[in-house]
Amino acid sequence: MQPDAIVLLYGLCNNGICGLHAPVPLVVARAHDCITLLLGSRERYEAHFAAHPGTFYKSPGWIERDSDPNDNPASVTSRLGLSRNYAELVEQFGEDNAQYLMETMGDWLKHYKRLCLITTGVGPEDEYRQCSRAQAEEKGWLFEEVAGDTSLIERLLNGEWDERECLVLQPGEKIVSSHEEGVIRSECAGCGRKAKESICPCNGIATLWTLREIKHMDKSFYLDLARSGRSMPIDTHLVLHEKSDPESILVDGERLATVMLETAERFGNPLALPIMDLTLEKDILLRTMGVPPEQTESFHFDALPDAAAAAKVTTDTDVLVHPRIKANCDALRLLAEGGKVIPVGMSIGPFSLLTKLLKDPITPIYMADTGLEAEDDDVALICALLKLSETIIHATCMVQIKAGAKAIFLCEPAAHLVYFSPNQIRDGSSVYDDFVIQPNLRLKAMFDATGTDLLFHDCGELIPEMIESFNALEPRLISFGNPVKLWEAEPHVAKDIVLFGNLPTKKFYSDEDVPLDGVPGMVSEIEEKLKASGHPYIVGSECDVLSMPGYEKAILSKVNAMCGCGSQHAPR
Repeated sequence: MQPDAIVLLYGLCNNGICGLHAPVPLVVARAHDCITLLLGSRERYEAHFAAHPGTFYKSPGWIERDSDPNDNPASVTSRLGLSRNYAELVEQFGEDNAQYLMETMGDWLKHYKRLCLITTGVGPEDEYRQCSRAQAEEKGWLFEEVAGDTSLIERLLNGEWDERECLVLQPGEKIVSSHEEGVIRSECAGCGRKAKESICPCNGIATLWTLREIKHMDKSFYLDLARSGRSMPIDTHLVLHEKSDPESILVDGERLATVMLETAERFGNPLALPIMDLTLEKDILLRTMGVPPEQTESFHFDALPDAAAAAKVTTDTDVLVHPRIKANCDALRLLAEGGKVIPVGMSIGPFSLLTKLLKDPITPIYMADTGLEAEDDDVALICALLKLSETIIHATCMVQIKAGAKAIFLCEPAAHLVYFSPNQIRDGSSVYDDFVIQPNLRLKAMFDATGTDLLFHDCGELIPEMIESFNALEPRLISFGNPVKLWEAEPHVAKDIVLFGNLPTKKFYSDEDVPLDGVPGMVSEIEEKLKASGHPYIVGSECDVLSMPGYEKAILSKVNAMCGCGSQHAPR
């Protein structure tokens, strides 16, 4: 049975671990040698080393393996070749080489002045102490004893893999030494590219996450992703339509999972997303209420729905009868089981679904602020439809979460100035809060209860008051469309929420609107204007990058240019 991961309790040790790689995640302490592991942290080791240079460290493990190194072929010194005598070296290497080796190996202890025994509460400590003290006296060294700390070892074995303390390599990455603070780093085992600085053509994905983070993600995952400096399009639709039969793939969970994984790997995105199709929730809602499938796309309510039909819509509604929703969930489950990427669900938001259920929702939304729900039929209708929208979205999100989604990309593309009066909002109206924020807060409570991250999207034109209201949702990431400039939105978004977007990817088909050589400048503009703020951000697409017949090559070339720009910048 293949393990989930391998934890190597070993330090860099004169580059002895360089080049190691594994078919599963490989976890290695950021340590120059095992003393860091025995003392509990790199900081404690460095402090002791600085205060006591020339110290030779001993531990229970070293003593047990080196009790009689010359007679013990398994001892550390024997395995390193340090216990060989002159005759043995002459026999293997010749006289000239043997003389050089004896001089070199004989010098390895000359700079030591102190022997330090690290006790860890393991084994017969009195014997270890006597042995170490005798060795120190024999060599004329000072003897010292310090208490060890096994907390770092325990954290590594318990799966508490803090990036500051350890390096987690993904399959296809190898260990290399680093002259920077981290001691070691990862490179692609195939081409040698730094795993966190570029999209690797050998593995596709330049991983930033660990198995632990996939199972138990927190906001630091998204902040680290932002600091990586990469650009990330949402482009499953683009890759899907490279296939000869995209429509059949949409109802085949296994093939859809393959497309989602291919998309993530090709563009170096740890998040695997389904198609951003925001029609599914309307379709399953209306089918549940008895509307024939062929009519759902154009159907609009003009009166309060029949009470019996509305009663069929509950949070337990079997939405998996919808082939597309079932395929999405099957794909999420397969991706979760595979463990290579983070499966992300997709849903329209309650308010935006509401707007799809009416021919003209603008007037009743405006009137709702007057408190006429009971008296005005149109206001009563939109309030009833909002409740139905929230209920069916709860059901569709829950089945995705049960399938393995670690986050939900919740899209409210209609929650913008077309439907809400800025004057109304600035005058203190609660209508935006009532119709947008509160329904999403109730969904967020469900996400929190299931340990699911909220990734929030609004691609419309917004005023600062609208943007500020999204902070109440506490999304891990917030995505804006091109009408909102990220650097203008930044002052209104909490610092621990990652900004995402917002290149005009809807126009990537047009060389006139977005020339290929203009893409790097667009990326640079976002980066330059946001870097000074210190706000975490990811340059991304404004929505799903859509494939358009006849323009596929132009769109793809600009997406590649966008990703290439992000990969060339140093991590933030």
